[in-house]
Parts: sequence; C-alpha cells; structure tokens
Amino acid sequence: MSGSSVLVLCLEPTGLSAVELSVRAGVARVARTVAVQRPGDVDPAESGELGRWVRVALDDAGVRTKRTVLALPRGNVVLKRVPVPAALLPNETPGAARLALLRAQAVPVQDVVFDCVIPRDQGEARHETDHEDDANTPANAERTILAAALPEDRLSFVREVASSAGLRLAGVRLRAEGTGELVRRASIDGPTLAVATGPGWAEFVTVDRGELLLARETELAPGATLERTVAVEAARTALLQAAGGASVTVAVVGAERAVAEIAERCAETTERPSVVLDPADAVWPESCDPGTIARLAPLVGLALAQSVGRQGLDFLHPSKPPDPNAAVRVRAMMVVALVGILAAGGWLLAQRELDALSARVATVRAQKDDLSGQVVEFFRTDARLNHVERWAEGDPDWIAHLASLREKLPPGDQAVLDSIGGSVEASPVYRPTRRDTYYEGRWTVDRAVRLDLEGRVRERSVANALRQRLIDAGVYRVTTQGADVPDRFSFVLSTPAAAPPATASEVGTR
Repeated sequence: MSGSSVLVLCLEPTGLSAVELSVRAGVARVARTVAVQRPGDVDPAESGELGRWVRVALDDAGVRTKRTVLALPRGNVVLKRVPVPAALLPNETPGAARLALLRAQAVPVQDVVFDCVIPRDQGEARHETDHEDDANTPANAERTILAAALPEDRLSFVREVASSAGLRLAGVRLRAEGTGELVRRASIDGPTLAVATGPGWAEFVTVDRGELLLARETELAPGATLERTVAVEAARTALLQAAGGASVTVAVVGAERAVAEIAERCAETTERPSVVLDPADAVWPESCDPGTIARLAPLVGLALAQSVGRQGLDFLHPSKPPDPNAAVRVRAMMVVALVGILAAGGWLLAQRELDALSARVATVRAQKDDLSGQVVEFFRTDARLNHVERWAEGDPDWIAHLASLREKLPPGDQAVLDSIGGSVEASPVYRPTRRDTYYEGRWTVDRAVRLDLEGRVRERSVANALRQRLIDAGVYRVTTQGADVPDRFSFVLSTPAAAPPATASEVGTR
C-alpha cells in the first residue's frame, strides 16, 4: 500500500466514514475525507440502494480511487481470544483456533468466514525451533491468539455494496485494529485502553505490548451525554483488563481540542491516567474538522498497519495454512488418471459382455413373469378349495354331542328333559403368518355350537348336580337362563368343538 492511493471506508450504523490517502515514509497523507450521515430514504438493508448512495457521497467529496479497504465495526464480527496448544505448528494453529472460537459461542455459529492473528514472535519462533520446543514445552501448555468470525451473508452484503458503488475491494478489515496501530505508534507504556468515537458509536480497544487484546463497541443513544456515556463504558472495559493486576492507561483518539473533555471524564471515572491520542503519523487536510479526526483516525491506522505489512484480520483474504497433503493429492490424481485410462479400455470389452448379459436378463425376466402368473393362479385355486373344505367342516357331530349329554342326564325318576335344541355358526378363516406369505398361512374354521336344554326336576339339588357334571366334563361353557326355581332347569351349552373330545382343555362357566 505504501506510496499508492487507497480508500479506507467504513459503513457505520447511521452514516459513512472514509479517507482517501497514501502512505509514504511511514506517514499517512490524507487527501480527502468523507463523514456524512445516511439520508432517511436510503434503506441500509438493501445493498444496491446503499451502494449507489455511497457512490454519490464519494463523488461529492471528489474521491476517484477505486481500490478500497473496508473497515468493519466491532459489532459486525464475533471476536475472542481463544486458547490453543503451544505445541501446534503455524499451519495447525488456524484450524485449532477456529474450533475453539466456535465452541466458545453460546449460540452455534455457522456459515462464517474465519480468520485469526498469530503473533510473529510465537508463530515464527515455533516454526524455526520446533524440535527444541518439543522437548521443553509441557504437553498441556497453551497460548492465546485473536480469532474472529464474520457471517458469510454479511461478507456477501458488503461485496454487493462495493460492487454497486463501483469500488474494488482490496481487504475487509476490523476497524479496531486501526485504533490498535495508533496505540503501537504512540509508544504508551503498559496496557492501553484506546477510545474512538463517532456519531452514535464508541469503540474501546485494549492493547498490550503492541498486541490487540480486546475490542468492544457501544451504541450511543440519541440525546445521551457523549462524555458521560463514553466514560462509563471505558470504566467497564478497564475493569476487564484490571483483572490481570496491570494498570491501564486510557487513550482517547482525536484532536486535543475535540476530545480533551472526554479524556478528562474518562480519567475521573476509571481513576487511571488518561491521555489524548492525536495521530502524529497522519497529515490531515486543512479543511478537516478537528471533531471528525476521532471518527476517521482508526481508518488511517488501518492504512498505516497495512503499509508495514502488519499481520491482521482480513476476511476477504483469510489466513489459509499450508497444505501438507498437496503433493500426496497430486500423486493420487495421477494414479486416478492412469486408472481411468485403463478403465476406459476395459469398459469397451465389458460393454460387449454386458449386452449379452442384458439379453439373457430379458429372457429370464420373461420366464419369471410367466411363472409368477402361474403361481398366482395356483394360490387362487388353493384358496377356493380350502374355503369350500373348511366351510364343509363347519357342521358339528350332533349325534356325538347328544350321546355325551345323555350320559350326564340324571335318571328319569329324578328329572325329565322337556326340550333340546341346537344351532351352529361357522365360517372359514385364513390366518397369515408374520411374513405375510400365502403358502405359510393356515386355513381354519371358526365354529360356535349351541345346545339349549330345558326340563323338570324333583328338587333343586338334582339340577345343580346336572349343571356341575356338565361343567366338570370340560366340554361346554354352561350358562343358566332365567332365575333358579326349585323344580325346573334351563341351560345353554356352548362349545367350538365339532364333537366332544375325549379330554377337555378349556372350561368356562358364567
């Protein structure tokens, strides 16, 4: 980026911030600035409409540069410092960091563009002395790195906005990293909490030893007192950093006369030293309002960081570790190609045999269809025959039933049988098996034989004895009709048996 003109642009919740600048000899020379509010008739959710408005705003400011770095507000990304094993090689770290970041989210995050920042002093040293570290590094040692995830739909949206605005994206970065670069160049000792503000937002960035540790963003409610709200949020952020026991310096980004009151209020609220961070490595146009510098300074910081090749998050070009299996895949592809050539020759030979087999299959299928028809016709005939046979078996052996009853009736001087009647209900039944195949099923007869006995007895005990003999025989289920009277009996006998068996297996009474 050094020496060439570039546009650093940020789509804010309520407006647009942009700087057109070039970096020479470590100094950012800002040619044009854009700091405008979005009109109410522009829909921020419609990429084409938003992109056309951005183009108009840039044209009004005289911006012609198309090469653009898009700065994302902190609220657009999932950002977290995650632990990874210290023994990992640089090419293994991004995958471990991605897994750690996604696991740390309370709500599952899917369809994201992931990037991470591996500190050079850790990554390069590990790569150069990996064998020595293996012997000296504990197996469970960990280090933390900065990891971030941007939803893919948000990246697609900003691409569409840039396309509608006629811009050529060179990177999609995190605005907070620009603030972190300004802190590095200010050479402030110890941990630093940098505060950058703009219309409706404030960003809080914690930097220690040149490394970005934490970034937060707060929306400022309309009508709220800027100084008080920023100071309260700065105190909250400082408490997070103070857990490590280090003293934090608060640095408010912007020109002295524009942010001095904010710095003073932050010092009172946080009870920590507070300074104004006016970027010394930036040359602003004389027409630039001092109150706008705080809003645009992080964008200048991004350009300065990129000019010196500072590693940072870039969702347009996320870090991709070297692929150690590339050579293996090339060899595998060559083997696959060779196999394909051999397979093509074999396919021609196999096709001839396949045609012959297809003809045989057609013949066998025709035979199968013919045999299947014969089997179906056989099953139909068998079913009709079994139905007739089972229906004929439905008639009971009335003679055997009457002979069995005669043996159980009391002598004539004790009882007289006035009437006896019989009826039968029978129907053929086919019962399939669990496999539901006809030939494994079974044809049976459901039969219900009924005998009605009425007569007179000398005394009630004779009728009771007859009833007990019928029950004990185990052939019939005995039911008494009507009320018990001293000199009469009326029984209903029922059984499914065609004839009384030699030994009964089922006894019932009611």
